[in-house]
Amino acid sequence: MLVAIGAGTTAARAQTSCNAANLYTLNWDAQTPLATNLGTGNRLFTATNGAGGSIGVTMSFAGDITHYVDSGFGQTPNISVQNTGGIAAGENTLFLAADFVSYAANLNLGANIAAVRFSFSVPVREVTFKVLDIDYAAGQFRDWVEVSGSNGALAYAPTITTPQGRSNTGTPGLAAPGVAYVGPGTVSGAAIANGQISGTNASAFTENFGLVTNSFAQPVTQVEVRYGNGPTSTMTGTAGVQSISIHDISFCPMPNLTVTKTSTPASTILTDPNHFNIPGADVDYTITVVNSGGSTVDLNGTFLADILPANMIFYNGDIDTGTAGTQNFVFTAGTSGLTLAAGNISYSNNGGTSYTYVPTAGYDANATALRFIPQGSMAANSSFTLRFRTRIK
Repeated sequence: MLVAIGAGTTAARAQTSCNAANLYTLNWDAQTPLATNLGTGNRLFTATNGAGGSIGVTMSFAGDITHYVDSGFGQTPNISVQNTGGIAAGENTLFLAADFVSYAANLNLGANIAAVRFSFSVPVREVTFKVLDIDYAAGQFRDWVEVSGSNGALAYAPTITTPQGRSNTGTPGLAAPGVAYVGPGTVSGAAIANGQISGTNASAFTENFGLVTNSFAQPVTQVEVRYGNGPTSTMTGTAGVQSISIHDISFCPMPNLTVTKTSTPASTILTDPNHFNIPGADVDYTITVVNSGGSTVDLNGTFLADILPANMIFYNGDIDTGTAGTQNFVFTAGTSGLTLAAGNISYSNNGGTSYTYVPTAGYDANATALRFIPQGSMAANSSFTLRFRTRIK
């Protein structure tokens, strides 16, 4: 009986990158219509990758959606080239301009707080995107942005960085010439939480001073960008029009591990009793692990545990005649990039309750379970196999 894949000293976890062929991108340049009001209803986009894959991304809006305005490129939200601060000239972004009635005391959804959400048709990881032009104009507005991610009941704040070298995980705050303050911290006496950014000075549409990059290492099914006029906006009377842009959204697929186990007679000779599954015959078990996802997965500290059937006896002898020394297993790494040494295998004499047993040489009926711990990071779209021998009682 195969006891699937499980956590040993550390849990199996996906790596923080995928190769260029497997990276998905929701590219605004490839979406339509351009420079036209998209409206605030749900809209389904398709993100693609170089391997021919596609994942649906649904954009939706919440909160105060009544105060989106025309900022010169048509009614927003729209996809346009109005804002290029920190990206290549001529690239499109999702452009959001609002004329909120007043400032907001917090970023809870309601009056003067709008939100745009991106929901993925399957869980994805390494979601990364830029928000442009988070700035401040005295007497007019103070951009206040919160970026968050979720996967069911789990909520995450992204890692936020700026071109000026500030981040919410290292050195949050302001450093010239940046004008986007990365929380946690305070701006003019107002608390800016982790995952939030506040404008502190002006940044033109062609400048990167108000640019931040957001990235989620954790698997998410939705990311949300909330936007409002900060509590220290110093607005007088009616607030001025304020705007931000969301650039292309890239993300990695999840790794997808499957484990199968097969058995074959140890001998291929028809006249050999070991060619048949009869008492006294040897049988080889082969465990195959496939990662069909587009991301690598770290298997260090992750085990494959196999509890032997009651009528099988483990063979602790050399079955790898092509390798020097005594090898009671055969590991075929394929393109996985993994290794497996004798020290990465442990044995149980109590059906898998513990793995401290040392098997005797030859056929050992007391070895009732085996545990394998491959070492390294398993490549995307790869597989490996491991084989060991038993005898039918």
